[in-house]
Amino acid sequence: MKISNIFLSTITAALLFATTSSCKKDSNNTPPATTTHKIKLEITGTFTGKLDAVIADNDGLTETIEVTSLPWTKEKTYTGTAKAIGIGGNVNTVNAAQAGKTIITKIYDNGKEVKTASVTCKENGTASLPAIAYNF
Repeated sequence: MKISNIFLSTITAALLFATTSSCKKDSNNTPPATTTHKIKLEITGTFTGKLDAVIADNDGLTETIEVTSLPWTKEKTYTGTAKAIGIGGNVNTVNAAQAGKTIITKIYDNGKEVKTASVTCKENGTASLPAIAYNF
């Protein structure tokens, strides 16, 4: 099972919503101070198959990564214009032996867990990770 355009559109829409719903206009037009965000994406759980993870941020990064084993992590430091990141995914290999196994996705900002989602594989071993987005 490969990442579909619908899934990619969903994570992009979630990311766009996260970045636009929390924007505030600065009343004195002073540019905000540059803040550094060390973002860590993590996928853990009892699942032992392969996953396709999609990562997107509002700076134009969209990346599909094949995750071959858990736990899996990716870190990136953001400064400047990036204000949000999102992650989601699907099971890459369908296998009924994965039924009931869990997949947990987390986003950390500067070491603090800020978003989490989990899913349990269906009877046939399929699962779609809920798309989660975090704006900073």
